[in-house]
Amino acid sequence: MKEYHIPICSSCPDDWSGVSGVLVDDYPWGGEFRPETTAQLVFVPGDGFWLRMVCGESEPRATFTQFYDMVCLDSCVEFFACFDAKTDDYINFEVNPLGTSHVSHGPNRGKRTRIDAIIGHPFPVTASVEPDRWSVVAHFPIADLVTCFGIDPSVFREGYAFPGNFYTCGGNREHFGVWNRVGTESPDFHRPEYFGKLIIG
Repeated sequence: MKEYHIPICSSCPDDWSGVSGVLVDDYPWGGEFRPETTAQLVFVPGDGFWLRMVCGESEPRATFTQFYDMVCLDSCVEFFACFDAKTDDYINFEVNPLGTSHVSHGPNRGKRTRIDAIIGHPFPVTASVEPDRWSVVAHFPIADLVTCFGIDPSVFREGYAFPGNFYTCGGNREHFGVWNRVGTESPDFHRPEYFGKLIIG
């Protein structure tokens, strides 16, 4: 199992170049197209988590514009996390180059609840497309995670560990990349038994 130590910051970084991250570079399924994809997650005490993902894909597919559209059919980066390590429930956060997201909560693929039905709104996302890559930055406020998971906010401190994984998929050149290897014969990101370990600090 891979581990990622999440840096603790005073605010969302303006410059992410010095923030440690991970490579989404394991391609257990699919063809030869393997865009360089990175994920960076920081924790801001009293505020929450900020995620940045960058996919080295030129001319990405971006067609879906409404929250909860099937953005996994576009070019897509994804972050799945069980912020409460004592439960089986996890969030699947999926987003395309337009910043359109598909986010739900539950214990498995078959039992999901839209995140806006739980916290009243999607998580905030900004997106950017450049000639040779595209990126997103998303915010996961502590207050929303408390509402979603019923977790004590005081657990979010240095040393707290929880399961999660990062992915990339879709696009005009179909691909399926993961951070922590998923041991299934066909592509399936909804497999929390294959999540890696995310640690604050």
